[in-house]
Amino acid sequence: MNEKQKEIHKQNKKALPRFVAVLVLCMLVGGVVGFVSAVASASAWSESLPAVAQNLMNQMVPFGIPVFGLLLLVPGGILLYRAKRMYAGWDGEEEAAADRIEYLLSWSVSLVGLLQPISFFFFSAAMGAAYTMNYNVGLLLSVTVELLVETGLVFWLQKVAVELIRIMNPEKQGSVYELDFQKKWVNSCDENEMRKIGMAAYQSFRATNIVCMALWLLLTILQGTFHTGILPVAVVILIWLVNMGSYFLACIRQEKRAR
Repeated sequence: MNEKQKEIHKQNKKALPRFVAVLVLCMLVGGVVGFVSAVASASAWSESLPAVAQNLMNQMVPFGIPVFGLLLLVPGGILLYRAKRMYAGWDGEEEAAADRIEYLLSWSVSLVGLLQPISFFFFSAAMGAAYTMNYNVGLLLSVTVELLVETGLVFWLQKVAVELIRIMNPEKQGSVYELDFQKKWVNSCDENEMRKIGMAAYQSFRATNIVCMALWLLLTILQGTFHTGILPVAVVILIWLVNMGSYFLACIRQEKRAR
């Protein structure tokens, strides 16, 4: 056994007790949760609680997109306005000012972008609510209009931000109207930007794995308690597999290109 093997063996031996303790704790928690879930599934509230949750969602659906639009579009628009004001007074040389402008633009695009999946959720919830409310077509139409308006505002704000970034960085390529915009944009990034993208992708990969594991556990419990079926679990597992598979495949391709 060489020195490196000894070092690895020592690290594994040191970390093993904590790993076993965490594993035993998870098994105990899982056993308790499973027992409580089994008891709860036999009680009357396991059938009434989903109906209460559905009624609550029905009341929230018409206001979901406008409320989150105010919470995300307004600050995103303010940040974009501040960035444009700073760019108007920028001399084209000061790096600190340029970094500040791009920082504001990044936050603006991020906040505005979060609204899209939230709006999709409320649109899907509106379809479910319309069904449970005797096919309330008016509700579905109003939420559809909200979704279209919100999508237009999101696209416009992101377009303005991207165009400002391109003006500040002439090497950037890609029009927001092109279907392969993201690919062209990434290909025009320099080495430092690619490193940041790689770190962000890794952090996203880790976060998605943690969330998928938590959702799998939660939905498994709900399946036993409220009989939600296997479909929600299957969807989470599919997303989990796509996340891991795409990440590992990308790593293998990058390794092959580096040789």
